[in-house]
Amino acid sequence: MGNTEDWQTQVATASGGRALPSWPRAAGAADAPAPTAAPEPEDPGPRAVQRPSSPGTITAAAATAPADGTITAAAAAAAGTAAAATGPAVAGAPPGPSGSAPRPARRRRAALVGVLTVAIALAAAAVVVTQLVQPESRQVAAGTKRPLTSSRSATRGAGSPGSTPAADPSTTTATTTPVPANVTPASGLYANGKMELQGDVPTALVHDQLVAKAAAVVGPGNVVDQLRVVPGAPPPTKAPVRIADSVLFDSGSAVIKPDFAHILDLGILLLKQNPKVTITVIGYTDNTGTPAANMALAAQRVDAVIAYQVQRGIDASRFVPEPRGAEAPVADNTTPDGRRLNRRIEFEINNLLD
Repeated sequence: MGNTEDWQTQVATASGGRALPSWPRAAGAADAPAPTAAPEPEDPGPRAVQRPSSPGTITAAAATAPADGTITAAAAAAAGTAAAATGPAVAGAPPGPSGSAPRPARRRRAALVGVLTVAIALAAAAVVVTQLVQPESRQVAAGTKRPLTSSRSATRGAGSPGSTPAADPSTTTATTTPVPANVTPASGLYANGKMELQGDVPTALVHDQLVAKAAAVVGPGNVVDQLRVVPGAPPPTKAPVRIADSVLFDSGSAVIKPDFAHILDLGILLLKQNPKVTITVIGYTDNTGTPAANMALAAQRVDAVIAYQVQRGIDASRFVPEPRGAEAPVADNTTPDGRRLNRRIEFEINNLLD
């Protein structure tokens, strides 16, 4: 069995440092010298250096140590608690009870997190760029990429990569449709209350426009459409309308007969409804008499027709007088009926279908 004091020290340690009762000693026994703490063997490995929180601070273990150098159990326990609370302070020491890692490890971990963050950002940027480039690449491969706009082309230099060379105006030829032969200009003929459209037009659009204008004058049911759509035909700058019904006169007379007043009244209505329309009044005679006398008589007949319409509110400037005498007969002047048909006034309406 060991020394009684050693046993008491062990029991005191086990009981948390509480004082134990003294056991009786044998009579005449001398007090054994107090044991001294053996020098602590030197640790070859790294040691934690316990540093006071401030200069001159004395730890709890040092304050409770006896003056003779004996280390009690309470002092040892207090020293261990203070060391555990302070933690390792040198590089390479194992982590303390709180589980905190040394500073170099935290720095390495922070650096690794930063590298991973940059890598993720670069990968995301690469995905976005790929999504933007792929549709254009597919268009180029399929040959469906739209050409550059003029504004973008203008900002690129002539020798810059990807620039489209401008077309040389000297080598550019305009594509025109040749005018077909035997094209008849568009015109109209008014007879017996109906308007017949004749001649050639270049497109279906021009055709529809002429038909609509004629229908506005005589009504849709009174238009006889004989127009032909001929690609290359010149557009009608004029589409004159002739009046098939003529005003006839007696031989050597310029007096208007009541039987023909309705034709003149139709001209008045047409002029009032179409402010841009003018009427050419053409006067003829038969072949009896001299050419000079026939020309004078033709002019009198033209003046009589214009005066009739001016008296009914039409401005005289909207008429074009054109006496022609005995020329251009429409019937045989060797017969009385033929000469009657040649003594006439014809009308040509301008700007009605233009």
